[in-house]
Amino acid sequence: MKSIVLNSSQIESKIVRLAHQVLENNFESAHLMIVGLNERGSLLAEKLSSILSNIYEGQIERLHLSARRDENKEIEIAVDEIEPFESLKNSTVILVDDVVDSGQTLMFAASFLLQFHPAHLQTLALIDRNHRKFPIQVNYVGHKVATTLHEHVKVEFEGVKEAEQTIAFLI
Repeated sequence: MKSIVLNSSQIESKIVRLAHQVLENNFESAHLMIVGLNERGSLLAEKLSSILSNIYEGQIERLHLSARRDENKEIEIAVDEIEPFESLKNSTVILVDDVVDSGQTLMFAASFLLQFHPAHLQTLALIDRNHRKFPIQVNYVGHKVATTLHEHVKVEFEGVKEAEQTIAFLI
């Protein structure tokens, strides 16, 4: 059974609020690296970057990081090329995911990013399910939702053009 918990305008408001929170905590940083995790995290990172570009005076860059489970159910981190990630050194990095559940994927992604020695590493999630199995904190949360372990949370991006996409949150 699907039920919409937040409609697209409510989620848009949450993303705007998240962008302002990122700005409040990083206004002294001259450079923000927004790293989207997997496809939906990257779409959210794009939306966040677009809003930040209107309110943040520093430089904003975006990167994409993929975390996939292999045949042994182990998480593998993949990037198209390593060179862009080398610019993370001494930068303020915001790791963006759509939904955080156990924290495992976010933890592996954060560990991967730490090898590039960022000055700061912060995490942002649109939805936090609070089912942590790993000790990772989400610095910026759009919406916390209480679910059972058997329920599934999915963020859907809809729309014709990527820049005009809306989001539906489903359980």
